[in-house]
Amino acid sequence: MLPGSLYYFFPTKQDLLHATLEKRKELLYPEVLAAIWERHPDPIERVFGLMAGYRSMLEMTEFRHGCPIGNLVLEVGETHPQARALLAQNFDGWLEAIEECFGASRTGCLRTPTRGAWPCSC
Repeated sequence: MLPGSLYYFFPTKQDLLHATLEKRKELLYPEVLAAIWERHPDPIERVFGLMAGYRSMLEMTEFRHGCPIGNLVLEVGETHPQARALLAQNFDGWLEAIEECFGASRTGCLRTPTRGAWPCSC
């Protein structure tokens, strides 16, 4: 194998899938949530902003692609236990972000995801 080959870095398709899922977990906040969170300081508006972005993506693709993580769950969830665990962790990241918004709407506090600290004294 040549050093420029994809298989040089990822010997199997499973290795590539696992690396991709790990990267998606890391990029949830900076690539998906950050812009929405910056545009919408209100926690409930953040949830609506996230759903509007997701809806926009579905409409833009004419609903052909669905949920990329959900599609992978259906395709490999039963046959690849390590991928199933990573897929669950990806869903957990989304769930935690939404739960945090709902929690913040009750307390009036928002945690800063990159620091993990509460900026107020709730």
